[in-house]
This record gives sequence, C-alpha cells and structure tokens, in this order.
Amino acid sequence: MNIDLHSHFFPVSALQNLGKYEKRAPEIVVENGKLSIRSQIGFRPGLDPGAYDPLARIKALDEMQIDLQ
Repeated sequence: MNIDLHSHFFPVSALQNLGKYEKRAPEIVVENGKLSIRSQIGFRPGLDPGAYDPLARIKALDEMQIDLQ
C-alpha cells in the first residue's frame, strides 16, 4: 500500500463565504481550469484541477498509484 503523508488540497467551496475568517483565509481564483491561491505565507499559481477538484484528485492519485492520502 502506498500512502502519501504530505499533500495540499484546496476545496474551493470550503474557501468561499468565510464570514469573520475571510481576512485570514487564503485568496483563491479559478481561471481556465487552473487554481491560484495566495495566503499569508506565499502564492501558488496555475495549479491543476487535482489541487481543488475531488474527482480529479482521485484520478491523479490512481495514476500515481497512491492508495491513501
């Protein structure tokens, strides 16, 4: 069994409408199927759907032969 112990996943729906936490949460933008995310610690542009879409993530894990993340 292959287990990935360090990963980053940004569920877009969880990062919207944050109310009182809006100023502390990462800023997210999805354009042309790519995710860009800006937080207090940096900027990550052009992330593929596997970084924010659960079905794309599962497909990517299968392609990398990762069983659990």
